[in-house]
Amino acid sequence: MSYDILSGYDDDEIGASEIIGALDILGKLGKGKARRGARLQERADKRPGENAGLERRVARLLGKTNQQESLAEVTPDTMRRYNMPLGRKSVPTTLTDLLEKTAQRTIRIERLVLSSTALPGFDVTTISIGVEVQNAAIANGPAEAFAFNAVGTTFRGNTLNVGMSASVGVLNSNPGTESISGIFFGEALQNS
Repeated sequence: MSYDILSGYDDDEIGASEIIGALDILGKLGKGKARRGARLQERADKRPGENAGLERRVARLLGKTNQQESLAEVTPDTMRRYNMPLGRKSVPTTLTDLLEKTAQRTIRIERLVLSSTALPGFDVTTISIGVEVQNAAIANGPAEAFAFNAVGTTFRGNTLNVGMSASVGVLNSNPGTESISGIFFGEALQNS
């Protein structure tokens, strides 16, 4: 199970109704929801510890410290958008290469942008964050899908911690040696 800096554990999804319920419990939605909040608070009091994780995550999203957090935990204040350049490589025809970089800050990868004068002749073979492949299936996909003006190419990648590497495998199908560069974009929680 891997930890995700934005929403807790990767396999622990939170629905909108759970967030609204937690906001009710925390008394953030105003007078109209007070009765429902009181009922949810009463239910939470009957089962202590069951809603602690949800309350802690909602408090962090709101930028508030939670009374149940230990002093060792730090509540993030600001969500920041960062980029992580992968550099430029020359790839000989019919060969593959990796654009790879090691993270110097924790970041959750959300978008990949590739650039080349011969981008239509490149294929993306794999996108890896740490040791986990981010593709749903291993196959060659067009690199143009990750061009700067491509639409709908964001993805919810795994969290890349400091010292872990992220890489993009590319295959050059052009008739000659061509260069390609790339950059990852993502968000990270920043303490002030």
